[in-house]
Amino acid sequence: GSRLVSNQRGYPQEPWTYTRYDQYKVIDLASTTQERVRWDGAVRFAAMVDEAGGVYTLQEVSLKLRQPQLDVHNLITNNELLAYKQNRRWCLPTEQFDAKTGLPVAGLQQVLNGFAIDTDAKSKVIFCLSFYENTGKTPLQLLSEGYNAERLAQAAASYLTHGCR
Repeated sequence: GSRLVSNQRGYPQEPWTYTRYDQYKVIDLASTTQERVRWDGAVRFAAMVDEAGGVYTLQEVSLKLRQPQLDVHNLITNNELLAYKQNRRWCLPTEQFDAKTGLPVAGLQQVLNGFAIDTDAKSKVIFCLSFYENTGKTPLQLLSEGYNAERLAQAAASYLTHGCR
């Protein structure tokens, strides 16, 4: 099932006339690999969100919270709701809403404010929906069970800070 493409240059001492090498027919594996990594990451991200219950649209959350869409948009921009854009539309993970009240889980804003200011929206979602071995739960599940929001905010603050710049 694999395709092998060969455009061998040959040995450095050989003139190009001895080979069929074409300097304009080169595959850049670095960019191909980057595209594959991006694709794989997008697939894993979508699977993670689906496993956590999927997403609501901005309109659905507007109806759920009984607030105009502009107000819901303001909640997103004020770090009160977890959301990311997909195809220029807001997607709000369902797990951030309390199953009984329909409201955002208590402490969510505190956790979202814990992230570094330049943390992108999808990274916040990954943090909030990832299962942690020591608890077997996601941060959003922990919040819904009344876990200390301050501790999760501290974990969010250190998220993606591995000392590399």
